[in-house]
Amino acid sequence: MTLHINVKKKQQSIVPIRFCRAVANDPPGQSSDPVRDAPDVDDRGFHMGNRPAAWGHSDAHGAMIAIREGDTVKVKVLRTDIDDAADLYVSSTDTSVIEIISPVAGTALPTGGPNANTLQIRGVEDKRNTPIKVQIHFGAENGPVIGELEPHIYQEVSLSVAFHMVSIHGTAVGKNAADAQTLLTGVNDIWRPCGIQFTLNNANIFNETIRAHPTNVNRSQYQRRPGGAWTDLPHRFSRAGYVTSDERWTNAQGGEWRESDMIESVNPVNVSININWVPHSASYDNSGTYTDGDWNGLSGVGMPRRGGLCISGSATKYDLAHEIGHFLNLNHSDENAAGTDMGGAAVNPDKNIWLVRRLMFSDWPANTPNYRRDVGYGNDQYGALISVKKLGGTYSNADGDLARSRRHGRTIV
Repeated sequence: MTLHINVKKKQQSIVPIRFCRAVANDPPGQSSDPVRDAPDVDDRGFHMGNRPAAWGHSDAHGAMIAIREGDTVKVKVLRTDIDDAADLYVSSTDTSVIEIISPVAGTALPTGGPNANTLQIRGVEDKRNTPIKVQIHFGAENGPVIGELEPHIYQEVSLSVAFHMVSIHGTAVGKNAADAQTLLTGVNDIWRPCGIQFTLNNANIFNETIRAHPTNVNRSQYQRRPGGAWTDLPHRFSRAGYVTSDERWTNAQGGEWRESDMIESVNPVNVSININWVPHSASYDNSGTYTDGDWNGLSGVGMPRRGGLCISGSATKYDLAHEIGHFLNLNHSDENAAGTDMGGAAVNPDKNIWLVRRLMFSDWPANTPNYRRDVGYGNDQYGALISVKKLGGTYSNADGDLARSRRHGRTIV
């Protein structure tokens, strides 16, 4: 087969294939939850971005993917501009870092069956300054390279979490240890490619009680552990079962307290990410009316030995994975280099799909056009891509999620 190329204006990018998640329903127009052995692919263009010092220089051009050391993962090849019958072969430029599991040497990528156009690669070892490419060859094992994938391998960093099941003025969250384990399993599916594992021992699951102060109408109390003594909080929770994200009070030192801050000061566990699971959350507007919501507030960045966060009773694995991302020092993906949140429709009406696919996207739903409502993870569900690349431009302040989160994670183990 002969390839005829007409190059215009002295340069042209030819992209006969690309890479995507190897989930049963992809691609495109259908969706699937995160799958631990089918990580999302950071396919945002062909620029490889600013590289952390340990990565080394690479002449690769294309997508990046993260793999935990020792894991075997699946990646799907999309034949965007090449015939389905064309024989494609897969190679690794350094088998001491990445091993091709399938297709086996000398065999073309399968074109039919449940593993059609799907390759399997194993992250052998996390090596500093060892850039590597997985290459797709046309026609033969040594044929011309028509696509490149740059994998990055990461040793596991294990981070302890503690769950606090919170009751506020008589209204309990109604969650238990099994609920916590299920939620955390989903979170680990999302974070696994980065080599970050969150661990939960049942000894780190607690029931927390916050009650109205028996004599002071301006305060609430919590039951201190150990011993069970009732201890005053600086202010009173304003609604049974609810944590408000906006209502705040100024203390004598000029700082601010929110109800979420008070929750996160209740019996924190050292050297753990404290997850406070509250019954409900609410926004509090200037008219004094409450609106139920799925707010999941952040606090704790900068206090890694005893930091925490809040999630509402309706929180999903995406919500918790996102909030943990903030704890690990990540910004919203639609936050620009000046630190301005670009989530609102007035300032960021496009909400391009690359943004909405990212775990740290801030403002769903994307509304119109309709195809933006499903970016591969379900209707009205933002994605779970933890960015590997750190690109320049408008969103450079909020990019390079993987390297930033791992650096911060090492400070709390």
